[in-house]
Amino acid sequence: MKKFIIITPIAVTLILLSFIAFTVIKPKRAKATTPQGSPIVWQNMFGSEFQDKDTNTADAGILAGKYVGIYFSASWCPPCKQFTPELIKFRNANQLEFEVVLVGNDQSPSDHKAYLKDHGMPWYTLSYAGKTSMDLMQKHNIRGIPALVILNPEGKVVTTSGRNDIMQYRNEALAKWKSKQ
Repeated sequence: MKKFIIITPIAVTLILLSFIAFTVIKPKRAKATTPQGSPIVWQNMFGSEFQDKDTNTADAGILAGKYVGIYFSASWCPPCKQFTPELIKFRNANQLEFEVVLVGNDQSPSDHKAYLKDHGMPWYTLSYAGKTSMDLMQKHNIRGIPALVILNPEGKVVTTSGRNDIMQYRNEALAKWKSKQ
């Protein structure tokens, strides 16, 4: 003997409403936001390859709330050797609001580390020839060095001409970057 299931109009309505509720109407989710200059912004950008000059992993929190210059440079590059002391002066004069992260293009890890130490660079670096370094060069379309890409505290590009700004405007470059917001 066969049994039949009788579906009432109320049952059909409940089934349809359930289907609509779970597949068509999606609950609104709060957007994940990060406060201005959150370490998460910098952690996402620099990952675990972010290091101090002694190659110890550095905490991305030191960049929170700051403008950040991604400095593409190498010890074998004469224009880099000329610009690096200017960038050090600029960074030191503005260190409460500005920090630098070096993306080195040296020929070996020891050359990269020596470049940081020999020039007294007070900032942070990415590990030598790491994936993050290569990704940043590609993302910012770096074709030559030295290059300085300036990011605001949220990690958005302000300018790819940071080197020219510092050479032209000196300590007023930071005010120029802030005015672009």
